[in-house]
Amino acid sequence: MNVVRKRILLSGTFANEWSRELSREKGKEIFCRNLCVEIAYQEEIVYRIHIVEEMESLAPLDDFAQKVFQELTEYFAGQRKDFTFSYAFTGGTEFQNRVWQEIAKIPYGSTISYTELAARAGRPRACRGAARACHDNPIPFCVPCHRVIAKSGAMQGYGYGLAMKRALLNLEKL
Repeated sequence: MNVVRKRILLSGTFANEWSRELSREKGKEIFCRNLCVEIAYQEEIVYRIHIVEEMESLAPLDDFAQKVFQELTEYFAGQRKDFTFSYAFTGGTEFQNRVWQEIAKIPYGSTISYTELAARAGRPRACRGAARACHDNPIPFCVPCHRVIAKSGAMQGYGYGLAMKRALLNLEKL
């Protein structure tokens, strides 16, 4: 599989919100961080979206990468609720794929519990498995695992940290 990988640096209001949440979490001031996002795609289908620590050399973006990054930029600016580009899951167990499909159905501005997610994916007693599938989600933001919270309403786990999860939920006004 000839997968293309591209990175872009995103900044602005969301990076500031993420900084505030990180500062609160760490108990010390953390100044605005840029958000470096990498996408992996083939034939105009995204297979992975990942936050990376550093920006490598800026390679020219093709039309598809420009579209994906434009939509991500709009999402992080609070101007987009849905994505129009295609994505697909590679790997993952049958259960993880069902969980990811159910996560994709959670509307913008809504949350569900890990228990409810497990039930929607056909295994009501597998809330830990659903949580693990959230952690392993290869396409965060588009498949919004940040919208899954504890049954009590508490924030629990997120692959990019609770500060990022809170910032994303704040972005969606939850």
